Amino acid sequence: MRNPTVFFDLDGTLIDSVHDVHLCLNSVLEEYGRKELSLAVVTSLVGGGAQIMTHRALEMTGGVQSKNQVRDVAEEFLCLYRKNPVRLSKIFPGGTNLLESLQSENVQLAICTNKPRLTTDPVLAYFNLDKYFSLVRCGDEVPHQKPDRRHITDMMAEMGLKTRDVVMVGDSHNDICAAHGAKVRSIAVTYGYDKSILTLPELDLVAHSIADIKDQLSEVWFA
Repeated sequence: MRNPTVFFDLDGTLIDSVHDVHLCLNSVLEEYGRKELSLAVVTSLVGGGAQIMTHRALEMTGGVQSKNQVRDVAEEFLCLYRKNPVRLSKIFPGGTNLLESLQSENVQLAICTNKPRLTTDPVLAYFNLDKYFSLVRCGDEVPHQKPDRRHITDMMAEMGLKTRDVVMVGDSHNDICAAHGAKVRSIAVTYGYDKSILTLPELDLVAHSIADIKDQLSEVWFA
């Protein structure tokens, strides 16, 4: 019996969070005497987790002095972001309606994100989205995070799912490459942060809006 399940990425897929990330990251960079980064640049850094983002931000603003510096900057960013995770963030239009609709049709929902737990939970709670998801797995609590396929396959094993049951929805190469490696279908959303997503050789289905996601899911399960 098929058990249809959707794994959602969070930032850039369900939540437009980049304005808060931009504000907090620049505040920390300023403390280290670094120049501010534009919103467009920070948008391009989102998706790989705080460590990767801060490492790249330091490289762009004068270089990385040590591994300890990356760790310290990432920790300060997360501390500040945890205190202010939703000042400017919002749900992408139609997001709540999509989750309500899928849940009413007995589609199981989960979050597969590289965002750390300490900033994921407050965002989900603030927007009252946590009630929709059977499982939330964050990047800092798994041994292998996206684009590694095991972020997805380990969740599938935990939930007792087969590859035919799962569709991964996300806005970045991390999501689509992880899904491809896990041999599950994927839906790349083009309204998110990764502007090169349509060039990926692993590209499967595409959604240009939240409403398109439902149509693409119907194609997977009911075509």
